[in-house]
Amino acid sequence: MEWYLEGANTGSNGAQHIIGFMYFHGLGVAEDYSKAMEWLLKSVSQGFSLSQRQIGIMYGNGKGVPRDHSRAMEWFLKAANQGDFESKTRIALMYADWNEVPVDDSKAIEWLSNAAEHGLAVPQYALGCAYKNGRGVSVDYSKAMEWFLKAANQGDADAECAIGVMYLHGEGVRRDFAKAATWLRKAAKQGNAKAQFNFGHLYYAGDGVPEDREKALEWFLLAANQGERSAQYRLSHMYYNGIGTPQNIALGEEWNRIARNNPR
Repeated sequence: MEWYLEGANTGSNGAQHIIGFMYFHGLGVAEDYSKAMEWLLKSVSQGFSLSQRQIGIMYGNGKGVPRDHSRAMEWFLKAANQGDFESKTRIALMYADWNEVPVDDSKAIEWLSNAAEHGLAVPQYALGCAYKNGRGVSVDYSKAMEWFLKAANQGDADAECAIGVMYLHGEGVRRDFAKAATWLRKAAKQGNAKAQFNFGHLYYAGDGVPEDREKALEWFLLAANQGERSAQYRLSHMYYNGIGTPQNIALGEEWNRIARNNPR
């Protein structure tokens, strides 16, 4: 901290940003959002884009300041206009989903495309979702798969899951349980709950992998413990009927109760 303070006090916007970042996350110092904002504002006074993005995050999450998505958008725009691609992604997702900013699918696609073309996995995945679901663009499974693959090849678990689901249901591709299993396994091993449920289903049905109800139960448990409602209902059924596990009516009823009370 002493070294960074020396640089910050001589006007280094990078050092000022690092100090603000350290206070925000409590790295080597006590977490202090007020001090974080103080140093970040010094940095942005010199136009430092990473600090602009960080202030946008603070407004978006209500950390140290009242939550204000309009202010968050202002700061993300400042950073994005200097070429910060993570800010471009955040802007796109705000236009696509956040109630505090008027939904504008065309603007979301514009910002997502800009960030995705520069190789960021998150906007690549989001753009794939847009093409798959027809948000701001016409439904195009080929383009959806193209963008999912770009993100998945960078290890993005959501994209790996999306590819697996497309092969599972034959969406824009020939239905192929073996390929579905390959992609769902990748995502499931990274902890993606939807992939864990679908991979468990493949074991349950014997599609693309040998039928194995015990392994199915293992994957359903992993997904259910992350709140995946479909997996919770499936566990209820398996415990109640003794499928892949000794019958346990009490556990079956418990998982059924958890699933019914699950708001997802």
